[in-house]
Amino acid sequence: MFRAHPDPTAGNARRLDTVRRAGSAILRSSRLLAWMVALLVSGCTAGPATDTEADPDAAPLPSGPEAVMIAGELGDRLKAMVSVADLTSHAEGIVRYERPSGSPGENAAIDYIVGALQQAGVPVQVHAFEAFVSDPVRARVTVVGNGFSPEAITMAYSASTDSLEAPLVNVGTLADLPPLELGTGERLVVQGTELVVGRDPLDDVPEVAGRIAMVIGQPRNVPTAVLEQLGAVGVVFVNPEERLNDLIVTSTWGSPSLRNYHRLPRIPVVQVTASAGDSIRRLLRRGTVRLRMSAEVDTGWKQLRLAVARIDPVGAAGAPYVLFGGHIDGWYHGATDEGASNAAMVSIAKAFQAERASLRRGLVVAWWPGHSNGRYAGSTWFADRFADEMRNRALAYVNVDGIGQRQAARHSATASAALARVATRVMRSGAGARVTPSRPGTNSDQSFNGIGVPLLQLNHSRLDS
Repeated sequence: MFRAHPDPTAGNARRLDTVRRAGSAILRSSRLLAWMVALLVSGCTAGPATDTEADPDAAPLPSGPEAVMIAGELGDRLKAMVSVADLTSHAEGIVRYERPSGSPGENAAIDYIVGALQQAGVPVQVHAFEAFVSDPVRARVTVVGNGFSPEAITMAYSASTDSLEAPLVNVGTLADLPPLELGTGERLVVQGTELVVGRDPLDDVPEVAGRIAMVIGQPRNVPTAVLEQLGAVGVVFVNPEERLNDLIVTSTWGSPSLRNYHRLPRIPVVQVTASAGDSIRRLLRRGTVRLRMSAEVDTGWKQLRLAVARIDPVGAAGAPYVLFGGHIDGWYHGATDEGASNAAMVSIAKAFQAERASLRRGLVVAWWPGHSNGRYAGSTWFADRFADEMRNRALAYVNVDGIGQRQAARHSATASAALARVATRVMRSGAGARVTPSRPGTNSDQSFNGIGVPLLQLNHSRLDS
């Protein structure tokens, strides 16, 4: 997810006050999540493994109306254990730290979470592994001969450059760019004349080879790849709004391998605000504009830490489980993205631990590092490391991201086909909202599709988000 570039004058006290004032919003979403996970633990039949495969001597699990009734009773007890005081306490303990992946702040937040879980008797393990992450440092854009130099930031996985100078070309909006054909394997190809008979779609794209391309839209991996393949030597994204958002511009997933490292951008990428873009376009209408840009990005291998809590039913170690995850890293102090969700995960893990005697399936809770500046490195590592276990025992993956927004009024859901009806039921019964779940996309730590684990994610956001 993207984060707005912060106000540097915002102090820690202000951030903590924001968390406290959002307590009721965090509570509503957290209780809805607890009820949904209870339903999955009590009655989910999706996934490749059956309960009798895990333990042939076990009594059959309840299903249908009986499972729903049990889930409702369990969910009510779990929701009662999730309180505003507990949630805000954990959120404050997390958002006080700036949390880029691999940073001292992220490690301090992980230590806080581990301590809170251990104090409640929740079994937790911290895994350490190497991941390829990217931290934007600084950027500068200057109109040569004019001196106009608006505020600019660079993106994770952008190439670095000290001082690139080239003619500027305006290519319009993201919708004006030709599409990218993923094809097979790891090839990325700009689509050509086959799209429209007798007409080359590149005819509508200005010549960008050897130039810096300016395009209106949020920085993304696909437009970056398209413009690089068309020969651009750099890209200036113009935010459609008067703000700057930290984002990622690589199309790799997790740490790159020898098969896909070539997808890492080889050109510098920066972002400016909408008003800055307007000013530069006015200069372009008068004639040729040369732009000088610099971008500094700290990209390389770092050790990341992944906290994983495992809550097994009493006397049933090795039982099938639901995986419940959300990212611990964040741009800056990241309260709604994702400190509030991290707090909800702690509270829900503690509640499930207290109800172990009522569980027939387990719950695994994971705080993913490497989401924002590591391109889902933490969940990808977990998928690689525990692929066999998940194939045999994981029933569903519940992803949480971005809860606790004040004035949140819009409910939505993302779900694999196997869990779409669960999402619809939870939203209707728990939030009074009728939703049609969307299909999973390539985002949000959805690293388990290849293993065959279905996804379920509930969203509660502002109408304008």
